[in-house]
Order: sequence, then structure tokens, then C-alpha cells
Amino acid sequence: MAKLTIRAASGRSPAKAERDLFKAIAPTQGDLLAVAVIHEGLILGRTTNGLDADGIPFAPYSTQGPIYIKIGTSGTSAGRASAIQRLARGSDFKPRQKVRKELKKRKDPIERAASRAKRSAESTPRERVSKGGGTEVGQITPGGYLKAESYSWFKHSFLGRADVDLLGPRAPHMLQALMVRFGGRVRRSRSVPALGALPSQKPRDVEMGLFGPEAARGHGLHFGAGHLPPRPWLAFGAGDGPKLLKVARDRIARRIQGRR
Repeated sequence: MAKLTIRAASGRSPAKAERDLFKAIAPTQGDLLAVAVIHEGLILGRTTNGLDADGIPFAPYSTQGPIYIKIGTSGTSAGRASAIQRLARGSDFKPRQKVRKELKKRKDPIERAASRAKRSAESTPRERVSKGGGTEVGQITPGGYLKAESYSWFKHSFLGRADVDLLGPRAPHMLQALMVRFGGRVRRSRSVPALGALPSQKPRDVEMGLFGPEAARGHGLHFGAGHLPPRPWLAFGAGDGPKLLKVARDRIARRIQGRR
């Protein structure tokens, strides 16, 4: 039977050496965070490559269409074109720019208010899309919608994406909202904590997932919702366990080596 022998180093009692050894063996908050950060990287890596938690390719994007995709400026400053606008070269935005210039030239405030009210009444998605009947695929309707042959065409041909990567057309993406947190604190850095980071006798539980508005979107993509097929991406894959266990073991072994 193998025996564990503890020898006191110079200036240390056997009792202190034993305490130091068991302290080195005990998982720390840094160890738990390291495992979560590594797992986060595994999830992001396979998801952006179009693979689910078990390494199976995601269900393909829909080929039904045509569809109309709203072109917005959310997350961009005023006057700055969105990513899709730049891809479309902005040529089909001239009619809208012309209307805005004409409104500015009008002196009569009553006429200007009436025009705004009319545009507001016609600004529902259904009204705007209906104005794109004569728009060609790949062009933008007067109401500000990109006409796409299908969502598959939009992601693969228009945006040039190779896989079903669950990434939106522009940042911030849902995957960028994937976070690791503990004790109510969100860790935004995806770097692995140092070996001696956050030592604690009672480390807190670590959570990794989507928190806030993005949680509903991630849930729908994972389990399927409406016309969306299930694409299980935020999960513990079959091959994740051995990799994450090795991360924890290596950190503990390095700490023990450093305390000898």
C-alpha cells in the first residue's frame, strides 16, 4: 500500500507542513474560475465552428423566403452606417436621405408636423416591408429593410459566414454576452486566473451563462422556439469533463510542487 510521508523542510514543523499540503490540495476560487473560463472557451470555440455540445453540426439555417431584415443603427453613433449598410454600399439609402433634406427645407411647422405624423403612421414593420415588393434580392427597400432570398442566403452569401455560427450580423453578438460570475460579481476577462489568484478557504460557487436580456435568446436557440430548431450549444459536452478535470488537477499539482 502506498504511503504519504510528510517531511518538514528547514524551519518548518511537520504539523505546519501538513497544513500547507492540505491547503495546496484544496480547490481555490481561482481554480473554479479557471475551470469555468476554460469551459467558456470550449463552448465558444465549437459554437462559432457550427458544432453543438456533442460535436454534431447545428441544424442548417432556413432556406424559406424571401425575407426582409431590418437595417438599423442600434449600437452605432448618429450618421454612422451599420455593418449591413456598408455591405450594401448604401446606394439604396439615397431616397430616404432626400426626404430628410426636403423636410429640413420646409418652413411651415404645421406642414412639417403633418409630414412626420404621416411617416409615423406608415412606419410599422408591415407597412415598410410592403413597400419592398419591387426590390431585388440584396437591395434595401424604401422602408429600410434588406430583401434576402432566405436567412441561409443572408448568413452564408451576404455575410460570408461558413457555418451556422449563431452569431448575429454585427456586434455585440449573443455569444459575447456569455459571462462567468461568482458572488454576484461578473468576470468580464476571459483570461485564466493566475495560480495563486483569489485564495479562499470557502470558495463561492461559479456560474457561467447568459444573464439579462440575452438569456431568452440563448434559451430559444438552445431548445428551439417557434420556427427555430433546437441547437444545443450552451451545455456540458461529452468530452468536456476530462479536459476540465485536467485543468483543476494541474493547478493543484503545481501548487503542491511549489510548497515542497
